[in-house]
This record gives sequence, structure tokens and C-alpha cells, in this order.
Amino acid sequence: MIFRLRDLLVGQWTQTINDLRGHLAEFGLILGKGRENIDKVRSALERGHDGTQDIPPAVHQMAQLCFAQIDDLSRFCAAPSARLGHLPNGPGRRDPPLQRDVR
Repeated sequence: MIFRLRDLLVGQWTQTINDLRGHLAEFGLILGKGRENIDKVRSALERGHDGTQDIPPAVHQMAQLCFAQIDDLSRFCAAPSARLGHLPNGPGRRDPPLQRDVR
């Protein structure tokens, strides 16, 4: 379950970043891939960088919501990852399938 939960959270994290990149591209702000580029854009939007002054205030606010979601998902992804090291047989452990007696 831990692996599936982490995969779900990482997928949502990736989707949120890609959505933010797509929305900002509509306003001429092109981002490269990677977490470091998200942090650069966050800083640029917060400071009112030269290339972001013509972006409407509503877009700035929506971007801030996306940044908050990305931060939350980053924290949530870290929690299951930290637990993976504490599994009895390590992260590569495979449990036998659950078997039920259906008589």
C-alpha cells in the first residue's frame, strides 16, 4: 500500500507541476523541467521580475495556489518514502497475495 500511495502522490505532484507550466506558458512564461525551475519561477513571480510584470494578478494568485499544492504534495511524498526504509524486509519486499477461504 505504501508504494501505491507514494506513486499516486508523485503522479499528482508531477501533474500539478506540468499543469502550472502549461498555464504559465499561455502568458509567455516558459519553464524548464525540474523542481529547481519551479523554485526560480516562484521567486520571479513573488519579486515581480521583469518578465512577469504583465501577468495579471489573478494568474499570480492561481500560481501561488499551485505552488502551495506542490509544497504539500512534496511533504506528503516524503512521508511514505521515509517509511519505506522501515519495512521488515526492505523496500524490495513483496508480500504473498492475500488469500481468503471462500467456501
